Amino acid sequence: MFCSLDPLRLYFEETITLELPGDLTVFNIDWFSVYDLANKENLGFVIIPDDPNVPPSLASIIVSILESNESRTYVVI
Repeated sequence: MFCSLDPLRLYFEETITLELPGDLTVFNIDWFSVYDLANKENLGFVIIPDDPNVPPSLASIIVSILESNESRTYVVI
């Protein structure tokens, strides 16, 4: 089980991005939740469907390209 007990700061009218820890992807989990332990309150959750239709991570694509073509240089803009 992966979780973080580090508190989040207050967010108001902001877009935030939450990242899965380590090498986890949406294909490894069934749900994702932000939970307030102090108040025992679920602040939000997402249920991940089986076989989600999501694009691959650009970071993993870039690493794969660089590893397979070490003699070439790519610039990502």
